[in-house]
Amino acid sequence: MLRETRRCDEADSLYLPTDDIASHHAKLAAQGVTLIGAPHCIHTHADGTEEWMAFFEDDEGRPLALASLKAPIGRGQ
Repeated sequence: MLRETRRCDEADSLYLPTDDIASHHAKLAAQGVTLIGAPHCIHTHADGTEEWMAFFEDDEGRPLALASLKAPIGRGQ
């Protein structure tokens, strides 16, 4: 559920899942989207699966993020 509160809190980001975070991040950059940072690992689970995110802004300056899970090396996706 989304709702308008007229304020922006850090937890208000929408996370958009992708299997290829680097490629989608590059496409956003090529389209002139305001990027907040490069794709980076934000968490590694006990099984070695990594959570990656890359933040950017929508056309009104609100934060959005690409999100991707990377399986441990040798386990595929």
